[in-house]
Amino acid sequence: SSDTRSGLQTYVLTYQVEGTLNAIRGEDGVQDQDELYLNAFADSPNQVDEVTVRITGPADVVDYACYRGPEGSTDSCGTEEPEGNQVTFTGTDYTSRDGLTIMAAFPPGAFTDTDPILEEITGDGPSERQPGPLQRASDFVMENWALLAGVWAALLAAIAGTRIAFGRDETYEGVAPGEVPLEGQPHRVVRLGREPVVAPRFTPPDGLSPGEAEVIEDESVTPEAFTATMIDLAVRGYLTIEPSGTDSRGNTNDWTIAEAVNPPSRDLLKDHEQHLIQALLSGTSSVQLGSFDGRFAPRLREFNQILTKHSDSEGWFRRTGLVGSPPARGFGTFIGWAVFLAYQGVWVAVFAILILNGAGALGLLPALFAAAVAIASLTTVLVLTRRAAHGRTAKGRALYEQLRGFRHYLTTAEAHQLRWEAGADIYSKYLPWALVFGVADRWTSLFEQLAAEGRYTPSTRWYDGGSAGDFRARVRSMGAATSGLNTTGMSALRYTAGSGGGSGSRSSR
Repeated sequence: SSDTRSGLQTYVLTYQVEGTLNAIRGEDGVQDQDELYLNAFADSPNQVDEVTVRITGPADVVDYACYRGPEGSTDSCGTEEPEGNQVTFTGTDYTSRDGLTIMAAFPPGAFTDTDPILEEITGDGPSERQPGPLQRASDFVMENWALLAGVWAALLAAIAGTRIAFGRDETYEGVAPGEVPLEGQPHRVVRLGREPVVAPRFTPPDGLSPGEAEVIEDESVTPEAFTATMIDLAVRGYLTIEPSGTDSRGNTNDWTIAEAVNPPSRDLLKDHEQHLIQALLSGTSSVQLGSFDGRFAPRLREFNQILTKHSDSEGWFRRTGLVGSPPARGFGTFIGWAVFLAYQGVWVAVFAILILNGAGALGLLPALFAAAVAIASLTTVLVLTRRAAHGRTAKGRALYEQLRGFRHYLTTAEAHQLRWEAGADIYSKYLPWALVFGVADRWTSLFEQLAAEGRYTPSTRWYDGGSAGDFRARVRSMGAATSGLNTTGMSALRYTAGSGGGSGSRSSR
């Protein structure tokens, strides 16, 4: 309309309502009368500052009453002023969910037609006088929210407890921690109770690579798995690493990875190690990590998938797939998406109902909000317990115990306690493992001290950086390269969306 108004406006709506009169006849304790009993408004979703209802009839008013509040309330609405054939009800400060019901009675026969109007309800839907199932659910939530919250919290606690209890690692009964029964030796697999005492181990588990160790340790493929594998391959003579770029503060921010001269046969490598060399070099003799410009992300995902499949085939965990990985058979990913879509669906329904039904639909919000809270809290519990529910098999636990022992050695050994191996550079050899265990800086500082004392000469075979004559500075440079490759270097390789394979957190169970 082109007719517009501004300022305070008063709107007068005139309408006719039929069938609101009741003929009261022959009821005990109530005199015969014609009664008007009407909800002026019911459970309004809005606040009402002031309301006045005036009833005018064909005869003097013989009885009157008014009530405010939710359904069933007997609280007075406010002021009641009868005068002859009129009665005026006045109330103020009605909050949301308050209703106003008025009653005015007149002498019997004051009205000519007080018969009820009956209409058959067609279809399966609720009538205007009967709330639908969603409204009834919403009312139930409003009336019992404290009880429902307590029951739901108990249910969530039961779900979390069940996932944690059934997700405990397995172990071989009667076999020392870290040991695997010999072939043919009778054994029984049971759930692990309390954590066994760590038995220090001075060498890594036989036949296990640092990348595989990271999977068993963290139950996922983290950036440390890739970096540790790359450094391990360099230490073993397959690759060389050289700093090739610095930032404005002089810190190394790029590295050149090259194929080593006269490397050992690649036939000795495992699948994920083969893939790493092929993914990095791709037929060339050397490459700068920064040159990938995000194009390495698909190759990194494939590296993660190879380790995940290898974990499944080795049977290290009771479930297929790893925490945070998207294997095709991983049920956790399906659950996560299902819960997420259900949560979004609830809020889509909220907005759709509001748009289609207006403010009257606000009464449905308690049920919809409760559904959203239930879905969100269930998702949170599933996410927080996903690692606890991903238990190791007895075989995986035995390897994990060996890793615990070796981690204890690298974490606690002092310079004078190191076990030297004849002809071996144990700093370089165990540096990838120190990275996996999160103690690379500590491991480096030990050998900085030894180099300063003239008791250690760092290798020049796999790393070309630092001062050639200053052994301590060279060790420090090797340690900095390890940290930098795991942060700046990995960022250059995996920054495109979806290229990660899990978090880099440290955990054990």
